[in-house]
Amino acid sequence: MQILIRGTAEMKHILQTESKRIGITLNALILQILWNWIKENLDSVKHGNQGETVGYGNTKNP
Repeated sequence: MQILIRGTAEMKHILQTESKRIGITLNALILQILWNWIKENLDSVKHGNQGETVGYGNTKNP
């Protein structure tokens, strides 16, 4: 599977710095972040709850 993520140069730098600090690849860190988000929000995602905040700022589900 391939996913294209477009972020800022600052975001990339922060993630690269952290991945080097903990000794994993940038890709592995991003996958870990995504899995953690899924685990934290799985109930909302499974049940299609709308109008709830789901982990990214104050963005609401459409």
